[in-house]
Amino acid sequence: MINHDLSVVITTQNRNDDLVRAIKSIKTQSVLPKEVIVVDDGSDVRVHLSLLSELPNSILTVIHRNSEPMGANYSRNMGLKLATSTLVSFLDDDDEFYPNKIEKVLKEYSNTNADIITSKAKVDFINSKSAYTISPSKHVSFETQLIKNEVGTTSMVTIKREFAVMIGGFSEELPARQDYEAWLKALMNGAKVAVIDDVLTKINVFLYSSSISKSLNNNYKAIEIIDRKYSSYLARLNQKQIKARKNSTYLFLCHKYLISKGAWKGASFAMKSFVKTRSVKFLILSFVLLFGEKGLSAMMNFRGKK
Repeated sequence: MINHDLSVVITTQNRNDDLVRAIKSIKTQSVLPKEVIVVDDGSDVRVHLSLLSELPNSILTVIHRNSEPMGANYSRNMGLKLATSTLVSFLDDDDEFYPNKIEKVLKEYSNTNADIITSKAKVDFINSKSAYTISPSKHVSFETQLIKNEVGTTSMVTIKREFAVMIGGFSEELPARQDYEAWLKALMNGAKVAVIDDVLTKINVFLYSSSISKSLNNNYKAIEIIDRKYSSYLARLNQKQIKARKNSTYLFLCHKYLISKGAWKGASFAMKSFVKTRSVKFLILSFVLLFGEKGLSAMMNFRGKK
């Protein structure tokens, strides 16, 4: 028998239409969660409890409103504090769970007792024909996570609530890359990670939006903070690992340039990345991206592979 001891934490701000879609993806689950917690990060118009009315009465529902915008990390940590279940699945308001997500997560937990459970995700660009799949590593460690995010994005991950609280949740000083750094903290504290080899999350992205452009600047800041915070561990990497991390960081930023500013800007940054890293992959990528949407699809599928 499956234990439904799982909470879903959704953080949201000024995106009620997206939030409704996210909630519908919970309603259609083959196995329902114990509770759904929505943290409204000071939206201009308060998120009303009626938005959760379609959920079955068997699900506990909570809406917490921050009196002013406090950021996604603060809001996720608030969701962790409010959660009462053993497991917490995170869902960004613009993402969705596929119908068997919670069922498969609970089965995996009953078999492995893992601290973190992740799975594949489909990234869908809703104003483009492009899409790709993120595949987490089945052999992640603290050292490999230092090099690149091998666990996945926030909406892909379920974590033991007590373990998440023990590591301090999400670092609130980070303006971006909070998922990468949270899993880094978890692995540093001995987290056991289980990977489900199925696509269980859909990540929706609207290309070239102003929020993504803002995210690009935030990611630069976040990378600087993380590099300082983990400098003693980074100093222990060998030359091969240092090169791999450098390439991974530039590929990550190239992806951000591409989805925020378009193929030409992405190609330009790929060429700059080639100059910085001398990796032929970036030289090839800079030419591929000149083919517009076809290049975009190639980039996404290239980045999605681990």
